[in-house]
Amino acid sequence: HRIPDRESVYIYEEGNSLELGLYIDPHILTRLEYHPSPSFVDDLCCVTEGVSHLLYLMDRADRDTSCSCLELELQGEVDKFLILHLLASEEKQRAPCFQQQFETWSLDPKLSHDENERYASAHYFAPKYCHELRHRYFFPLKPFPLLQEIRGFFHKQLHEKIDHIL
Repeated sequence: HRIPDRESVYIYEEGNSLELGLYIDPHILTRLEYHPSPSFVDDLCCVTEGVSHLLYLMDRADRDTSCSCLELELQGEVDKFLILHLLASEEKQRAPCFQQQFETWSLDPKLSHDENERYASAHYFAPKYCHELRHRYFFPLKPFPLLQEIRGFFHKQLHEKIDHIL
């Protein structure tokens, strides 16, 4: 057994049965619930990404469709952007994290070549889409058109998402 990361989605498939689980480091959950700290944005992003992956897998399983790891990462980046921007908009503040999320990130040197490619691709496409979302639906917030857009994006297959972004 390996020690779980800060956030991990677990998948067990046998025959027609699929079991999914989500692990979030309890320290992260405690900090978010009781101790607002400088790590708030990072902690919130960690939880959001895990929940995003789980919901995406559940949706695809419900539709009896597969998805790639790149799809999970792309949707996770979009969902983190949305959560941070919607929270900032609720507080009547500008989200401080577009640059932090998309321009000042780095890859873990322990990642494999395939993992590097996947994260680099997600970080190539996600900011293009999120920049467009930010431009069209935020400042001022336009919740109903935003909801229509992101629901449509969520249900697209990877090639459709990339076509939509480009």
